[in-house]
Amino acid sequence: MRLGTWNFNRIWQGSILGFLSLLTLGLGALGVYALHTAPALSFPSGLWFSLAEPQIQRIADLELNATASLRLPEFFRPREEAAWWRGQEQLYRLLRTRESVPVTFFDQNGLQQTEEVRVGALPMLTILKRTWLIYLVVGFCLSSAVAVFRRHPSLQGTILTFFLLACALYFVASAPVVARSVTLAPAVFRVFIVIIYTAAAGFVTLPHFALIFPEPKPLLRTYPGLAYVPYGCFLSATIPYFLGISAFGSAFPLLSFGILTVVAAFLHSMIKESDPFLRKQISLSLVAPILVSLFFV
Repeated sequence: MRLGTWNFNRIWQGSILGFLSLLTLGLGALGVYALHTAPALSFPSGLWFSLAEPQIQRIADLELNATASLRLPEFFRPREEAAWWRGQEQLYRLLRTRESVPVTFFDQNGLQQTEEVRVGALPMLTILKRTWLIYLVVGFCLSSAVAVFRRHPSLQGTILTFFLLACALYFVASAPVVARSVTLAPAVFRVFIVIIYTAAAGFVTLPHFALIFPEPKPLLRTYPGLAYVPYGCFLSATIPYFLGISAFGSAFPLLSFGILTVVAAFLHSMIKESDPFLRKQISLSLVAPILVSLFFV
């Protein structure tokens, strides 16, 4: 009976894996299309403007504040995020109606300049130069997820598979957001932000993995329901955001708590594990949460 249930679960899990993989590939294509069709700024030198460059102060008659150049709506209050979205929509409407605009910005020397800048579409080669490394990471995460799912038909393998899928979704949605010249079409932009937020919240699979690798922690044997706490945190972070109650940055404390849980669980395993081979595996596994921590901080 248990074997039949596990086989059923594997079929169900494989279907989700296939769906999320196709969703990731579709978002990759949508990201390239969104970048190619979004209004971009090209300076007289021929260089295309990037948010990594000095901050824009004004475009035509539209004054931009310090938050206009943020890649993500990193706000802790919903009204601040809503104001940021309104600014992005105004900017998009302005650029869609112009062939060129005067842009006031600070150059690399800190001097304020105003130049007439052409509004156009990012060339495909420029898009690939800005995003190829991110999409390479997406491909690595997807292939690793499939490999882990096929080679490790266990609970630990399944959880690690979905962690890798969450990473793939996070990066594929991040590519057009971080590589945009100024802004994206508002509807598509919001889709990418929602995917980024959901995928980041989906990293709760990593604390679950840490609690059961290489074997369930003693506390988890006594209180098996603790394994579902990370998923409760996932729901408590995503549902209020979708309802507009909380802002994008409100999940950061939960993310920090999850990272601390992962590090603590792996350190506990390193201290308690007597097998040298498993101790080495655990120490190598600790690298992942540390890198994730550094990335988000």
